[in-house]
Amino acid sequence: MEKRWQELTPEQKRRKRFEDWLKPVDKFDSPAAEKAYKSRIKRLADTLLLKKADRVPVTLLVDNSPYYL
Repeated sequence: MEKRWQELTPEQKRRKRFEDWLKPVDKFDSPAAEKAYKSRIKRLADTLLLKKADRVPVTLLVDNSPYYL
């Protein structure tokens, strides 16, 4: 039986989120697209865990900026 979310440690919650990211809801158009998606998620997870990644991921925090322009 799986623990409830409130009972998990922060490390277990983080691991669960990464596992959920790697299980996409939709199907991919091609195996290459799936492979690219998984490599990007792995890169982001490694960066968030302060591990050495193959490249530095860049994410833009857009928020509501386009709305105000």
